[in-house]
Amino acid sequence: MGLPGLNGYVGEFTILLGSWGAGQAGGPLGSHWYAGLAAIGVILAAVYILLMFQKMFLGPVTKEENRNLKDLNWREIVTLLPLLVLIFWIGLYPKPFFMLMAPAVDKLVAALQTAAVAGIP
Repeated sequence: MGLPGLNGYVGEFTILLGSWGAGQAGGPLGSHWYAGLAAIGVILAAVYILLMFQKMFLGPVTKEENRNLKDLNWREIVTLLPLLVLIFWIGLYPKPFFMLMAPAVDKLVAALQTAAVAGIP
């Protein structure tokens, strides 16, 4: 889910920003509308995920056999810790990852511009 400060937010924000920019750069008619619809979809998805999280993890225990379940043990915490670090690192400072992708993105943009000039759909 794209909450600010987490890795999903960076992806969602850059996609929406690119969609909005395509409309301003002479992209397809109505690109701003598509970006607006996508933003509404992102908001609705976040609401849905938060509601599901609340129902699944924060509600009362309804089955007796689940009352004795323990929280994470040390091995599970050690396994999840690097993932949590990456989630916050990408969400708070995505520049190294963007720089890693930049050469491939530049080649793709150049190929698309060449195709557009040649009239290839």
